[in-house]
Amino acid sequence: MSERLTKEQLLEVWRRDLDPGYTIPIESEDDGRGFDVISGLAAMLERASTAVLNSTQALYLKEHSTQLAPPASGGVKARFTANITRSIIVGGPIPLDDGDLLAAVFRNPDGEFVLQPEFEIVGDVTIPSGSTGPTLVTVRAAREGFHANIPVGTPLVFVHAGNASIVVDNATQSGGSLHVIADTDAGDRFTPTMGGLFFRFTDGANVGQYARRLSYVADDEITLDASGSMPNQVGGAGEVIGLADLGLTGVLVEQLVEGRSAELDYLALERNNQARALEETDPQFRQRVAALPDVVSPNALIRAAAAVLDPLGIPFKFYEAFGPGVGFVWSGDDPGEDAKHAFSDPRAWRKGRFYAGPAVANGTYSIGFLFVVDGPALNALPDGPGPALSAMSRSIANIKGGAVPWGIAFEPPISIMT
Repeated sequence: MSERLTKEQLLEVWRRDLDPGYTIPIESEDDGRGFDVISGLAAMLERASTAVLNSTQALYLKEHSTQLAPPASGGVKARFTANITRSIIVGGPIPLDDGDLLAAVFRNPDGEFVLQPEFEIVGDVTIPSGSTGPTLVTVRAAREGFHANIPVGTPLVFVHAGNASIVVDNATQSGGSLHVIADTDAGDRFTPTMGGLFFRFTDGANVGQYARRLSYVADDEITLDASGSMPNQVGGAGEVIGLADLGLTGVLVEQLVEGRSAELDYLALERNNQARALEETDPQFRQRVAALPDVVSPNALIRAAAAVLDPLGIPFKFYEAFGPGVGFVWSGDDPGEDAKHAFSDPRAWRKGRFYAGPAVANGTYSIGFLFVVDGPALNALPDGPGPALSAMSRSIANIKGGAVPWGIAFEPPISIMT
């Protein structure tokens, strides 16, 4: 069984298993400088131990008394609060947009910087004019998984978005904003992908002005935000830069949500290729995946439908179609991908025939079984009928025989086109 070992526990193993004549001088002499390497290795092994524990315990489909960490779950993006500080005191406000990317800063054993994992700003935040901060923001991991559960205090930098050197033909005020046009015969060009980046002049009448955000980019011309006080300028040079060039740094100050990999979804795929239904929660999905596969019988199909509909208080009936007086008529409604077996013709299941469409209006289509569901009760659910129909369809599809057609009818009929 996996067990998480802390840094101190690992150091105790080192002290216990090696001669004190070797370990004590390393810890005590020269202010313990020799101990840095041993301590660093123990910290690395602690993190590896935690990763092994999380990975092995996440293979539990359901909770168990022998577990030392939570069981499998859906994917979760780690979420932190972070402080953003800027080193440049002089300057206007700096807008941070939802989705702006930062990266954690680590140093590998060779002394090289490693910028991973990546995080993104949550919501729009503005660093006030002239403020060095810190400005508190919320960040979330760019992708799901355990990898982003890194220590509080880890430094952050904004991901470099690339630079461009622009030869300016002219800059003219219009409508309260400065419009900057590049000289199309030299230097880099303004491109649509630069939207949201920043521009500053490097010479001319506006040199020394703080960078403004590009709010419009088209036809080698840009419009700058908050540029009403900037003078007109004929000729000169400038550069397009990103947040990484504005003297901004960050640090993680508190973890709000731990990241998790989607082991529950992976385990479900291994068990009869099951997939999560629309808006299905972890507890609901876990219970459905953990249930032993049922034999294909009328009672098995009824149990599968009841597992979804009974907790919601939705009455239903099961019929083997084309028994005496049993069938239904296609109504022409399109209920969508997750409820593609559902039809809403009034009491059509009693008509004994399935009409596939105008081309075969007088023909029949063989169908194996039919569920008749209380339409008004289904439509009255807080989230509408979609999630329940999706979960029911997936549950039935997981156990029914291959190539056996089936359907869901509503009585009285409801519209599920929401």
